[in-house]
Amino acid sequence: MDKPRNEGGKNIDDPDVILGAALRGVANGADIIKCNYSGTPESFKKVTSRCPVPVVVLGGPLVPDKQCLEWVKGSVDGGAVGGAIGRNTTTHRDPEKIIRAIQKIIHDDASVDEALKELK
Repeated sequence: MDKPRNEGGKNIDDPDVILGAALRGVANGADIIKCNYSGTPESFKKVTSRCPVPVVVLGGPLVPDKQCLEWVKGSVDGGAVGGAIGRNTTTHRDPEKIIRAIQKIIHDDASVDEALKELK
């Protein structure tokens, strides 16, 4: 992530903030957690390793294809089981291709560069 994103006075990309929210969700009965990506696989492992239910990454703001795929790859490498990507797929010039690229990362452990080939 380039710069911290803040909401409600908190850095919403901070793994401690994400983990706190995730654990509150679990305490309230969540079977799966959808959350922000913290920016690196290592920091995201702080969330996924301590969360007792599966974690999926949310898509966040509309970003270039490569950045979206980097978020997905980093989150999966950090322990996420998948992604819940909205606007970066639904508003894409070719939604089917970007979904295929995301699927390659999640299900085939493809690199970002391999996944980008799906967009050609």
